[in-house]
Amino acid sequence: MKMHNQSLEKDAIKTRASTLRYVRNKLEVLMNKIKMSFILLILPLVGCTSVGIVNERTKLAEQGNLQAQHDLCYGYRYADYGLPTDYAKAHFWCSKMAKRGWPDSITLFAELYYHGLGVDQDFSIAFNWYMKAAERGHLHAQYMIGHMYLYGQGVAMNKEQAYKWTHRSIESGSEHGKELLAKILKERH
Repeated sequence: MKMHNQSLEKDAIKTRASTLRYVRNKLEVLMNKIKMSFILLILPLVGCTSVGIVNERTKLAEQGNLQAQHDLCYGYRYADYGLPTDYAKAHFWCSKMAKRGWPDSITLFAELYYHGLGVDQDFSIAFNWYMKAAERGHLHAQYMIGHMYLYGQGVAMNKEQAYKWTHRSIESGSEHGKELLAKILKERH
């Protein structure tokens, strides 16, 4: 019984540490977004067009600005921030940020492999990257890990793991997780 309690305590500590890392990353992202928003508000006032803004964001990214790098990752994936859809560029910027451990970028990087966007579709690579983000508390990555365990995509089918990760995604706030959990529970009976 004592060992079981110690195991539960260790799991609780790991969960708290994961949550703290996630919150710290989210705060860092928020602060960088505020900085970028300020820059993006100022640039048009001094005559920069959307091309100028894209060039400025790219310049900042090349100088190591983490938020700008993530914005290019996201922007090229979803044709946002005045950028065209360009999966090769999305892969480049997402790769940089994924290797730095940003959960949002890790999840986007995994998504490229999951859907085969600009790369060969590879569920195993996608699963490994989603897991890195899920362990850092990213709710969509947690949902995807549950989904991939449920359907055996890139990993052996495992309904217990599917339940575990889907439940975590719900605890993190995932609405899609609730739908997936209903499917898992339905298939259990």
